[in-house]
Amino acid sequence: MSQVVTAPFQSGKDTPTSMSKQGSVTLILFAFFLLLIAHLPLLIRLGANMWAKDHYQFFPLVLVAAAFFIWQRWKQRELPGRFAVLSSHGLLLASTGLLAFAFLHLSPMLAYASFLVVLASFLLRMGIPALGPWLLLWLVARLPYGQDVALIQWMQRLTSQLSSTALDSIGIEHIADGNVLLFPTTSLFVEEACSGVVSLLAIVACAGILAVWWRRSIVHSACLIAAAVALAGALNIVRVVTIAIALDSYDVRLTEGWPHEALGLVVFAISLVALV
Repeated sequence: MSQVVTAPFQSGKDTPTSMSKQGSVTLILFAFFLLLIAHLPLLIRLGANMWAKDHYQFFPLVLVAAAFFIWQRWKQRELPGRFAVLSSHGLLLASTGLLAFAFLHLSPMLAYASFLVVLASFLLRMGIPALGPWLLLWLVARLPYGQDVALIQWMQRLTSQLSSTALDSIGIEHIADGNVLLFPTTSLFVEEACSGVVSLLAIVACAGILAVWWRRSIVHSACLIAAAVALAGALNIVRVVTIAIALDSYDVRLTEGWPHEALGLVVFAISLVALV
């Protein structure tokens, strides 16, 4: 006796079973949509805060890329198992608590963490294989307790020291005084925009996007991101040394205006090409 098995989530004739499944999916989508809407006030505030900081202005690219990858994987969804459904319910409860705590303390970052937990619950409930895109969204999370400021200051010091060493090796007379490079006729301050944080975080984001696009393993993705960090740091030192040589030897200022932006874009493009 033959038996007909219908694949999960596949559209067929309008049988009572298929119509029931479609109605269930619609109800789930609507419930998650309402919950995501509840996050919007604090998420909008988070986006405004991040856009005001140069080193986080890459975040729209990550959001668009993650949304595209999840949309790509929508057709690959499967009927979730019991464990996935139970895990989805647990994450949904956790996200509700996180969101309440976020509104209580007016914390946009907690709201974003709650949003990611809701998204994880949704992906599990719908059976969408989108671990990579979900992990990619964590690159948008700001470092807590002012650690992003500490990172900027550390990158300034490191860039100044290594740039000074490079200038010594090519015979450029100067003195390194903290984050300032002193030359006989002028001086150069290693500003935050030149410290590598802008290019570093953007290159790390691009490396994460490439890893998800190529569907690399977590280990391979971590190696790619580590390579991006090293590459961005090295090329940023090249940028600072180039600015210093142009300023001291040719009295050409590459520290402001379109020349500075063009130099930064060239360094960023070289980093991307090296990653690919």
